[in-house]
Amino acid sequence: MKNLKAMLTTLVVVIAVSVATNGIAQVKTGPGVADGNVTVGVLSVLTGPVALQGLPVSNGIEAYFKQLEASGSQTGYKTTLLKRDHQYNAQTANQIFAEMSPRVAIYGELFGTPIIAALQARIKESNAVAVASTFGSKYYSDPQLIIPFAPYTIQISAGMDYIVKDHGGKALKWAIVSRHDVLGADGVAGFEHAAKHYGLNVVSRQTYEPSDTDFTPQIQALKDSGANAVVLANTSAVTAQFVVGLARLGVHAIWLGWQPSFDPGLAKNQEFMAIVAKDKYLIASCLPAWSTKSAGMDEVRKAREKYFPDQVSDPYFTFGYVHGAITNAILQAASKRGDMSRAGISVAIKDVGVTDLNGLLASKVDFSKPPQERFPRAVQIWEVQAGVESFQAPVTGYLSGESAATYPMPKN
Repeated sequence: MKNLKAMLTTLVVVIAVSVATNGIAQVKTGPGVADGNVTVGVLSVLTGPVALQGLPVSNGIEAYFKQLEASGSQTGYKTTLLKRDHQYNAQTANQIFAEMSPRVAIYGELFGTPIIAALQARIKESNAVAVASTFGSKYYSDPQLIIPFAPYTIQISAGMDYIVKDHGGKALKWAIVSRHDVLGADGVAGFEHAAKHYGLNVVSRQTYEPSDTDFTPQIQALKDSGANAVVLANTSAVTAQFVVGLARLGVHAIWLGWQPSFDPGLAKNQEFMAIVAKDKYLIASCLPAWSTKSAGMDEVRKAREKYFPDQVSDPYFTFGYVHGAITNAILQAASKRGDMSRAGISVAIKDVGVTDLNGLLASKVDFSKPPQERFPRAVQIWEVQAGVESFQAPVTGYLSGESAATYPMPKN
């Protein structure tokens, strides 16, 4: 194993912002709150292939708090971001979480559906609130996790709604490729729901292990099946392998991915981009496109330009910025209550009220509702295109089709 000290390298960013208070000394405190300082945990993936998404999220959170500080509109507590790299490894994440938890008041970021699955027991035991980078449907009912976006299941089913309605999807031969884990299982659930709803012709179901690097058997099976509509319930680390691999066999299909299936780094793959210029690669997105015209996105673009000018235009940066805004809103609400303990922070979630964060959420979210009821069912369909910022061009507004509107979310 790598040297644990090196593996758990800490990046601490201290920012004088956030929680406006009336008499800090009178506020009830808890872990991560002391001497006028609040520590916010950021447990993400900052190295390795998945860092193409994890790092922009981390940058977005940091940019939000820096922008808040620069605005001069907040006084009171200082916020310290304690950032750690779990490397998309469950064992590493468990070690780091155990070490971080006594030091943080709230997690502004927990990245990765498989990681959150591995941390469930520790999260519950900690009583800490976490703004989570997951769209896994089973976690939406967890009162400790904040997820105000459409889940994976609805991203997939809404994307299939769109293809059925606008691209003759009922006449297509459908297939799905999914990771063999909790993330992929959500994709399969959304796929099966939409396929049953419309009576679609499903010709192939392929899985792969997260550790796999050779996808030849799955690609050959897709070709042999005659599939011409392929859903990817994957991460962007393997998207190009499937698209390019099938095209090299002379097969052309319409592709549908969810939010994690594409990141702007894929645009460096010229063969992939040449293929999707002819074959559609659609993304069912729950995040605002970089080109979105809203007050919230104006602030995101300004923050990126000022604080992370080398960061490419990336919806995952926006994702992190949203996490920062939600974290700050919860801390503000807890401070107003006079209770910055973990129990106080948890209770304060409902005080955030109704907001779409100036256009950063698909629709207004009521944080006073139970967690499994506070997410939007709407997604926006993007098409991968060269020549547009982030290489993701919106082709619809926010929509929720027949199958997405009826998908039954798990309950406690």
